[in-house]
Amino acid sequence: MKLALILWGSTVLFYLLFLVWASYHQARVWHRTIPWEALVLIGPAVLFGFILDVVWNTILGSALFLEVPWVEDWRPWTWTYTNRLKRWKNDMTWRGYEARW
Repeated sequence: MKLALILWGSTVLFYLLFLVWASYHQARVWHRTIPWEALVLIGPAVLFGFILDVVWNTILGSALFLEVPWVEDWRPWTWTYTNRLKRWKNDMTWRGYEARW
């Protein structure tokens, strides 16, 4: 039960952090002024989101895709669950189906 709550809570938190990043990105794309206070808050949110993404890749990604993370590259920005999904989404095997779902 605790594991299910932790998984659900981290999923909700992951989604909220995605919303923060998406809002920031859209403001940049449309050349809107971003107050410095928002940037101060966005920095830790993005850092925590990256750490959560790597943890998701390590635990959930390894279980769902049956492969260990980090074997393909040494660069930290490729260690995320998001990057794993991008890498597998065009594949026509069961891993591609998982990534597209």
